[in-house]
Amino acid sequence: MKGEDELFNFGFTVLHSPFGESYFRAIQKKLFEDTTDGVFIVAVDSWSLCSFKLDPNDQSLMQENNLFIGKLSYFSGWMNFEYIFNYYINSYYEILLRYFANNSLTLTDDGWLKATPFLKEEWIKPILESKLREYKSRAENVSFSEYRYNNFLELLNYLKEKGSVYVIVMPVDQKIYEIEMELLPDMVNQIDKFCSSNAIPFRDFNNSDVTFKFNDGVHLHYKSSLAFSDDLANWILEVENNN
Repeated sequence: MKGEDELFNFGFTVLHSPFGESYFRAIQKKLFEDTTDGVFIVAVDSWSLCSFKLDPNDQSLMQENNLFIGKLSYFSGWMNFEYIFNYYINSYYEILLRYFANNSLTLTDDGWLKATPFLKEEWIKPILESKLREYKSRAENVSFSEYRYNNFLELLNYLKEKGSVYVIVMPVDQKIYEIEMELLPDMVNQIDKFCSSNAIPFRDFNNSDVTFKFNDGVHLHYKSSLAFSDDLANWILEVENNN
């Protein structure tokens, strides 16, 4: 996407980039039109396939359409001035502070937001409990969106024309995973069935033999993110070697 032999993270937050027309269009704008040999790793979870319970298929209720993901005309360049002028909500001084000051969040050139917070052992349990309350509350307000699921499948078919596609479920804390599976109990089986019938490799990394640590139950500890990258890369190599 950026150049030959480079990987780039083009995922945002659960609010900004669930599957739908806005995210799909953003990916199309980011890709070179003549791409045919790309490698695309598509992460999916319950939240990216859900929307407001009132009407989960009503596009007018989908918040991402009114955010930068649904509005920007381009998504490339070292500095996106359209985003800075129209959608950056903090003080511009913060950009300089984030760039020059030492802090626990570092956005790397490949799109990885590296988080290295100082966490005492006794802080971890309360942080996880807070995240569990947040996710339980969120699960009460959303439901499966056929529109989002169909758009997800459409995206996979589009990316297949551009290269190799791998679909994954990112690892999360087991208690978080239970909330997600309670929300969409058949999600993994449904996606696995589609991927199998369309020759798309799929893996749920919550069943990995590797033990991961999390900052808050959802975001991988930066050391575990390296372990996950190794696990992911080894799986892709295994898939390629078996084909």
